[in-house]
Amino acid sequence: MSLIATMREMKTRPIVGYQEFMLTYKKKRRHVYCFFEAKDDEVYYSRVIQLTLPINYEFETFTCDNKDGVIKVYKLIKNNRKYKKAKTGFFIDRDFDRLKRNSNIFETPFYSIENFYVGIETVKKILYEQFRISRTSPDFKLCVDLYIKLQSDFHNKILNINSWLSCYADAYNKSDSAIQPLNIDGKLSFHNKVSNDLSDVNISNLSFKKITALFNCPPGLITKRKYKKKKKKFGACKKSQVFRGKFEIQFTISFFDKLKRIIEHPKQTLCSKQYKKITLQLNEANVFTQLNSYAHVPNSLRKYIKNLAA
Repeated sequence: MSLIATMREMKTRPIVGYQEFMLTYKKKRRHVYCFFEAKDDEVYYSRVIQLTLPINYEFETFTCDNKDGVIKVYKLIKNNRKYKKAKTGFFIDRDFDRLKRNSNIFETPFYSIENFYVGIETVKKILYEQFRISRTSPDFKLCVDLYIKLQSDFHNKILNINSWLSCYADAYNKSDSAIQPLNIDGKLSFHNKVSNDLSDVNISNLSFKKITALFNCPPGLITKRKYKKKKKKFGACKKSQVFRGKFEIQFTISFFDKLKRIIEHPKQTLCSKQYKKITLQLNEANVFTQLNSYAHVPNSLRKYIKNLAA
């Protein structure tokens, strides 16, 4: 990389992680250096790194603003001979993109880290430890089954939007693409969509035409043929792993919020008894810190972290 190109890179915000790394590496050459997309990723990964690295290893963490930022920092470090011996780890979400297939970069096997917080095993741990529902109680099975049912209903209602977004990602990621990234969060949110009585998920099942209009997508960019093919594929996938993580975690937060309100009420009829003093208060700002110890940790992540110390 030329000096001018490097200086241009340094002016962009994602390279802040690189600047911080350069300053820290001068003083702590033996540490392991880990780079993440955002603070939420840092919260999740830091705990796993601490538990997985040998006890005599110390590590430093840096955020790079987004996936492209992490990849830029990776290239800057790997192309600089000065950091040839540096122990570095790079962590990104897969999203709807193709796998990078780079052993130096950890890419989530699920859509994103948010998907690590919404699986059934995670839900069971939360019901037992936070809601204090005994695993042998009929109430435990009732709540687990209810989550499974509502999550399935939720997935059926967002199948179209996930299929469409994946098609758009395919078009966006083409090397000759000139289309703009989508402002998904500005257009779509599934906050508080579980009904108050836990009987349903209050979401309209958007059609292909309505989704295309919602994002003001250029005509012909996503064909119905491609969309139907993707929809068929997504209909048979493990949806809690493949579907967009922010949608998944919004549903899970809503479920626990409604469940808490119901079973804490003195006249509740869902469970066999009233469950009091449930201190768990979830929102999108705190969900990663509140539920971090319950999140799924894939074996591939543990293996990647162990190799950082090799």
